[in-house]
Amino acid sequence: MNEAHNDYAQLLVEMGLAGFWSDGLVSGVGVRSAWRKLKSGKLGVNGGLALAGVAGCVGFWYNSFFDFNLQVASNAAWFYVSGDDG
Repeated sequence: MNEAHNDYAQLLVEMGLAGFWSDGLVSGVGVRSAWRKLKSGKLGVNGGLALAGVAGCVGFWYNSFFDFNLQVASNAAWFYVSGDDG
């Protein structure tokens, strides 16, 4: 396998600093949106789903420090569909 065993290193090599920064920006916006919904106290069904999606993404992000889980197609697909819609 000709890829890094860390998703962040792989992203940095493939996309450079600009891609790495923009990925962090998009991720931060999703977490911020979910945090605002949580603090408002009015989650509802959509807010609960958004919060669960962001919680799943945070798990992937943590695991990406030690593993290359997003390079597995099925894991990447779950990460893609579980993202926060704002």
